Amino acid sequence: MVAEALDRLSRDQEHVAHLYKQLTFLGIKLVTLSEGPISELHVGLSGTMGALYVKQLAEKTHRGSAWPSRGWSLGRRQPLWLPGCAEGASRR
Repeated sequence: MVAEALDRLSRDQEHVAHLYKQLTFLGIKLVTLSEGPISELHVGLSGTMGALYVKQLAEKTHRGSAWPSRGWSLGRRQPLWLPGCAEGASRR
């Protein structure tokens, strides 16, 4: 079986290990274009790195989704009017 990379099959360590075990049992070799022939070492390390990536991505997404509720501008220009003033009143 040929794949681009091991993480393209699954980022879940359990799924990658199960797939590798099934393919090995059936006598099918797993080869990736980025890593070459896959061994147990690849499965363990790549699965761990994939799981870590998913965890970090979830933390970054959660942290990023909290920004608008804090009133941060996220790089956008601030409005030129002040609350309580007539619309269009300048801050300058």
